[in-house]
Amino acid sequence: MARRDPDNALEYYRSGQDLEQSVADARREIEQLLSSTEDSIDKKIERFLLQMEPLLDGPGSNPMEVVAAGDLLEREMHWRMRFEDATASQRLLRRVKLNVALARGWHCAGNSDKALERALAAHCITEAEAGSREKLFELLSAPEPNIVAECMSRTLGILAAALRRAEELGPTARRYWPQEIRALADALMPGLDPERAIAYAGSESRVQILYLMAEEGDPLDAERIRAHHRFDQRVRLTDHRGMATVPLREVAVAKYFGDDATAEEQGEVAIEKLEDAQMERHLRVIDENGYID
Repeated sequence: MARRDPDNALEYYRSGQDLEQSVADARREIEQLLSSTEDSIDKKIERFLLQMEPLLDGPGSNPMEVVAAGDLLEREMHWRMRFEDATASQRLLRRVKLNVALARGWHCAGNSDKALERALAAHCITEAEAGSREKLFELLSAPEPNIVAECMSRTLGILAAALRRAEELGPTARRYWPQEIRALADALMPGLDPERAIAYAGSESRVQILYLMAEEGDPLDAERIRAHHRFDQRVRLTDHRGMATVPLREVAVAKYFGDDATAEEQGEVAIEKLEDAQMERHLRVIDENGYID
């Protein structure tokens, strides 16, 4: 295989071209970054986040490779932080990035309970950094970007996704966490105005909050679902893979509002687009959970 520029790895992958090579390149690059002794831990984490995407659901990939690599990188991070002079914000962002990455790895591997553990860890350390519940919501709704809001924005998408499929959650927690996600997401989107919400890195994952609310079917969430729909239209990645899942969003919204004809129509489009993008994991999860039925 010809070697491609690793800095453009995610662009190659998300374009939908030569996915097998993207997976092979990602494996090689992650192996190299784990053995590197020259790069800073922040650079290694950023390289890992870039390279892990093909291993989550590319053809012939295994998400447990992401989990294994992330675990090793997390151990290195904790070891280095014993000696490095890093700010509280740097430490928080590192920990959240890796917890979210590991949550995504477990989730894509089909273990949403493990994913939920990692997502909750990211949530808890972010809340702790704020210092108090009152300060947390103040920072989330602040008009200027801040590290606490960025970390919570990174966390909520995978937290919502893992919560939908977690099996070992007790009834009290299952009632509490969707309401907590609503409250945090509302704070990140003051007045439920998508234009006032800051688009942090990874904000496109927050469409998972829409899926969670649509699945629960609470009539009181109508305005929230419309707002998250508009926010997703604003922040969604417009590459081949990003656009392939748009019909899934439309199915969820149509089902929530009782528009069966649109849900059926968009469901057919979704299958066609996911097959074209070779998104086999998505197709399997849709079939297993009846998301389009």
